[in-house]
Amino acid sequence: MFDQTFSLVDIPILTLLIFLEGILSIDNALAIALTVRLLPAIKRKKALFVGLFSSFIFRAIGIIFAAYFIRFFYLQ
Repeated sequence: MFDQTFSLVDIPILTLLIFLEGILSIDNALAIALTVRLLPAIKRKKALFVGLFSSFIFRAIGIIFAAYFIRFFYLQ
């Protein structure tokens, strides 16, 4: 399904993708922290856990869909 190869040309692209994922992760954490800051302590912990867990799940789903859809030339 994923017949991909890796070469030295891909290293800058991979570095950029890792950087962008880091920026998006920081953005998600900040948005979740600002959203739950006014909740009581017990609900805050649960909301932080649910928010972070769901952000990881949705990011993984997005990456899987992107890897699938990039196979289609007209979607690239």
